[in-house]
Amino acid sequence: MTDIRHMVDSHMRCVFQIIVKGLLCFRRWFDMFFLDRLLIRSFNGTHPKNVFNYRYEFFLENLDPEDVVIDAGCGTGFILSKIASRIKKGYGLDHDQRLTEYWKAFAHGQNVEPVLADLATFDFASFRSKARYNVCIVSHILEHIEDVPSFLKRINADRLLICVPSQENWRAQLLIHLGLPFKTDSTHFREYTRSMLRDELERAGYRPVLMGFNAEGEIVCRAEKG
Repeated sequence: MTDIRHMVDSHMRCVFQIIVKGLLCFRRWFDMFFLDRLLIRSFNGTHPKNVFNYRYEFFLENLDPEDVVIDAGCGTGFILSKIASRIKKGYGLDHDQRLTEYWKAFAHGQNVEPVLADLATFDFASFRSKARYNVCIVSHILEHIEDVPSFLKRINADRLLICVPSQENWRAQLLIHLGLPFKTDSTHFREYTRSMLRDELERAGYRPVLMGFNAEGEIVCRAEKG
């Protein structure tokens, strides 16, 4: 009787897992092809996850009044608008031709300005000699970069302030356990564990001095040269 009950329980678990897989696949399809697009249209081309978030708090806490900052892949300029009063000067680098239009909505500080730049080909060395930046913010950018150590070496900032999507949460781990795709965006080369990020930083010549999670469950890190 015990063996039969065990077989039934095992069979039911398999059935439930199949149902869960189906529901998760449907939700992923629904989010990617309907909900996300609807939300972006509703917020004038910006996903609300990039509007209603508190990522900037980590950056704000790790900046000083004399810092000159570049935000690599700044998007709308939202983060720089939140930290402008804390820093000496800020530059937002992004390839989007609508950068200036987006910038008007968020980056109100007189000490911050947009720079139209393709991060793949941008001459960071030349810009650093002119702007004298010492800090680089990379918020949800590294997962889009194939060779992260080389990219960070090109930036060559004294201090990096990083935010990346994490796979160290129960939702991602559930998807991995079920053998389903777990990345939150199809353009991501990877989504991070802390050890993955630490390895990339060390290969780029940086030393993580602070690493943890923010309120959204993303990995945040402060890294310095050496």
